[in-house]
Amino acid sequence: MSHMVPHHDVVRVVHVLSSNHTPIHPHTHTHTAPALCRPDYGPHRTPATRTQTDTMDFDLEALSASVRLQLNYDRVELGQKTWDAPVPLALCVGSVVVYIAVFLLSHVTPIPSESGLERLKKLHNYALSAYSGFCCGYTVWWLLSYEHTTVDRFMCSKMAGSGAELVFTSFTLSKIWEWGDTILLVWGNRVKGRSWVWNPKTVLHCFHHSTTFWLFLVVSNMPCAVKTGTLLNGGVHTIMYFYYADPSIFPKKLIPFITQGQIAQLVTVTVLWVITPWVCASDELANFPRDHLAEYVTGQIFVPIYIIMFLSFYTTRFKKSDTKPKKN
Repeated sequence: MSHMVPHHDVVRVVHVLSSNHTPIHPHTHTHTAPALCRPDYGPHRTPATRTQTDTMDFDLEALSASVRLQLNYDRVELGQKTWDAPVPLALCVGSVVVYIAVFLLSHVTPIPSESGLERLKKLHNYALSAYSGFCCGYTVWWLLSYEHTTVDRFMCSKMAGSGAELVFTSFTLSKIWEWGDTILLVWGNRVKGRSWVWNPKTVLHCFHHSTTFWLFLVVSNMPCAVKTGTLLNGGVHTIMYFYYADPSIFPKKLIPFITQGQIAQLVTVTVLWVITPWVCASDELANFPRDHLAEYVTGQIFVPIYIIMFLSFYTTRFKKSDTKPKKN
């Protein structure tokens, strides 16, 4: 005996087959995957989808957007939060005051033993080398993935997406981490029974370390400065801190190249900073010197001073040794 199929079930099957859609289970939902889970994330690419049954629920884009940093002397923005003047300037100038306090306190705080201090130096320098290398490598990956390889896109398009804001903000904060260099330098003198001596090298060290956090806060205004910060400064610091961790592994002939790299990246960043308003067509960047003259000049004051000091240090340390008469 044959069984008749109910008419409404037949209609339902015919509708499904004719609609060219795959039936979706009523308890399965799809949503856009965060960039961390999407290798195809980038410009002109279609976001992938995943089911709710996947375990990777970490939203990198939301986290990165929450720490997006931009500061001028009128206001500072961090994610969705905004503070108006005088907070931005107080943050910049205040960082120098805090650095001075750290420098003074390092002369009176308890110090570790000589062996303990050596271990601490290695840990500090290896960690900063690894972190700087990560930021440099990440920037290379990001520039290639987002196709910011033309002059226009590199100079004028913002570095955003796939955690870029998070990386830059953390790199800016790492300038406070680098104050540990000063503490270790002071402690190294105290362990050996030496007092602090002001000379061109120590003046360079303190001026540079006390103002780089301020500088990177202002750098957040221009896309090219953000990219060259993590790319070039991160690259030079990868090698520099690795050398500081264990100078014995570096051939003496290679040591001058570290300072040369530092000078080269400072000159590059300065040139790109100065020409950006004339290269980029957007009103925000083209009118930056007019709308934010103090911020535009800040970079042109700090970085040339760094360059002059590094050149003086370089000629004093390396060129004098080249002019010494050789023994027969």
